[in-house]
Amino acid sequence: MKNIFDLNKVMALEEKNYSNCVLNKITLKYDENDIDQLKYVDAEFTVAGRQVRDRFFSGSDQRLQAFVGSMYPYTDKGQLSLDEWHNIPCSVGIQYHSYRGYENIQTRDWQWDGEYIDKQHVAH
Repeated sequence: MKNIFDLNKVMALEEKNYSNCVLNKITLKYDENDIDQLKYVDAEFTVAGRQVRDRFFSGSDQRLQAFVGSMYPYTDKGQLSLDEWHNIPCSVGIQYHSYRGYENIQTRDWQWDGEYIDKQHVAH
């Protein structure tokens, strides 16, 4: 077997909208001292064949509010089953954000495949 470093797997994704993506899973992290206090939400996507993890912080984080708002129409009164909301086809935008000298990848403009969601009975 050849010893190959696939440079394509480490090249940065372009800042643009991507179709044919997948939301792999959503993970919630709560405060260790207060199980009702959400610290952050991790969303793991496959975008252009690459794994992308996006972290949304709780509270009044506008990105978290936009992310939650994009899923809300597919819920039953705002209740989202994480056991069912995985491997959901979608389209997402990619952007980069610099914070304290680190550049982080972020997702935006989430569009969910409502037809898939309805067929799989993931929502409603």
